[in-house]
Amino acid sequence: LMAFEEYEEAAKKFLKAIVLNNENQSESWYIYQTYIKLGTCYKALEKYELAVKNLEKGKDLINNGVKDPDTKQKWLTIANLFLEQILQLT
Repeated sequence: LMAFEEYEEAAKKFLKAIVLNNENQSESWYIYQTYIKLGTCYKALEKYELAVKNLEKGKDLINNGVKDPDTKQKWLTIANLFLEQILQLT
């Protein structure tokens, strides 16, 4: 959906994934990616406050749960890039 710029629909799917994750914590290895992707959807929709909230949540989850340094660095870089872009837009 994001590749086709259907950000509203993508955001709905990411929100559903977050709800499902909250119901089954044992499946939460990917959840930081979900928050970051949700944040990027909100950025594209110009919902900057929601974008920042979700990007920061993704960063918190990375810092508290991702052990692999390469994965950690990759996703922190992505989140920080979008946060920087939002700061420039607002």
